[in-house]
Amino acid sequence: MLFNQGPSDIKFDSGFEIALTELLVPLIGKSKVLFFAHNFSLGGTTSLRGSNNSMLGIKFGNRNEKGLLIFISHYEGHDVSHSYYN
Repeated sequence: MLFNQGPSDIKFDSGFEIALTELLVPLIGKSKVLFFAHNFSLGGTTSLRGSNNSMLGIKFGNRNEKGLLIFISHYEGHDVSHSYYN
């Protein structure tokens, strides 16, 4: 058997999340969490290209429980198949 093996994908992921719980007062007995999250990934086989994903939102309910989540997200870069979005 003959196997053709190309160069392996190079991948780097980094991100952070900020959650503000003390700035918002409880609404009808439920707490609210305002959050911002950002993820940066760098990947490719022959040349490296970056992808950015940012999210800003509010969650009604406790952090580790189910609740209503309202957010806006911005994505720029590659999907899992390495196609480019403008």
